[in-house]
Amino acid sequence: AGMELLVLVHEGSVIGPQMLSAATWSADRMQLTLVPSQALKSMTNYVVHLSPNLRGGDGMMVDFAAHAQAVGGEAVPSTMMTGGMMSGGTGQGMMSGPGWQAGSGMWGFGMILTFTTK
Repeated sequence: AGMELLVLVHEGSVIGPQMLSAATWSADRMQLTLVPSQALKSMTNYVVHLSPNLRGGDGMMVDFAAHAQAVGGEAVPSTMMTGGMMSGGTGQGMMSGPGWQAGSGMWGFGMILTFTTK
C-alpha cells in the first residue's frame, strides 16, 4: 500500500518537470496505471521514475541495478541526478517527499523508463 506514491512522471528527463498523475493498481496489484492530469505533448520525451525505495510484495526492496535492463529500464546512477531534484548536491537529498531519499551505492536513485510521444 502506498507504493504508487513512489512512481513519478517527468517531462524531458529524470530531473525535468514533474507531471501530476493519478495512479491506480489493478485488482491483483501487479499493474500500476498512471494517468497524467494533462495531455502529454506531441513529439516529447517523458520519463517514468521509480523510487529507490520501492518494495515488492515480499517487502524486499527492488534491486534496480540487477533488473532494470530486463524490463527495458535504466538504473539511475548518481551522475544523472544533478540539478533541482537534490538538495545541496549531496546525493542524499529529498527528491519528491517521503520515500524518495537516495538508496545506497552508485545506483541509489531508482530506475527510469523513457518514452517519446508521437
